[in-house]
Amino acid sequence: MPGGRPTDYDPEYHPAKAHEFCCEFAFTDLKLARLFDVSKATITNWKKEHPEFLASIRAGKDDYDSGLIEKSLARRARGFRYTETTKEISPLPDSETGETEMVITRQVKKLAPPDTKAIEFWLRNRKAKRWPDKHDLKLEGDLNINLIDSFAEEKEKDE
Repeated sequence: MPGGRPTDYDPEYHPAKAHEFCCEFAFTDLKLARLFDVSKATITNWKKEHPEFLASIRAGKDDYDSGLIEKSLARRARGFRYTETTKEISPLPDSETGETEMVITRQVKKLAPPDTKAIEFWLRNRKAKRWPDKHDLKLEGDLNINLIDSFAEEKEKDE
């Protein structure tokens, strides 16, 4: 029987909570440790000792990535409209209240144009055959050019 303190791990509670917080907030192992009030090493041990705990963390992180992050990337690639609220202090007096400064709140509609890097990333990952990250070129044949002789001839012409 191994020594030490009994585990605080609860198979009913911990996998569900780990999935929820990884899925909703992209929790790391350190953040999970803080949530469960244990050390990061304990989280690592739980992942080794409890496959359902590890599976719940992986599933939560995958749900987060495929949900929020992919949607954000797609939105950024397409471009989008948004409303920005700004506040400015006006030095003009307000005749109704007698205040010497006024806070003016404005809502401005703006456009975030499509982001070419987001488009490129999306296409290279989703349509890799049509948008490859690199092109392999094959150079074949003999051009019958001796670069050393060609360089010497050019040098003689210049002199």
